[in-house]
Amino acid sequence: MFLFKKIVAPLFFPVAIVLLLVTSASHMPRSMILFKKLGMHPIPAPTEYQVKGRRGTSPKRFYPTADGLMKAERAFYEYIGLVWTKMRGIREKM
Repeated sequence: MFLFKKIVAPLFFPVAIVLLLVTSASHMPRSMILFKKLGMHPIPAPTEYQVKGRRGTSPKRFYPTADGLMKAERAFYEYIGLVWTKMRGIREKM
């Protein structure tokens, strides 16, 4: 980390540049933490939102679906990633 922040980064980024971080909205919190840890301050540009417009309520919406399972898996993956990041000692600078 020290090597990148003090030696490598100034060689390749001698002036302030605008950095856009484009990733899936579900990955954005963890990505921002990791980029800030490296001393970068990206502007978040999330994509691939998983929220859709509100639909009417019907009994079939309460049954499990493959799409629901995929969303739960993605959320679980991101929460595990956040826990792992915090366990490694990487915390967001506020």
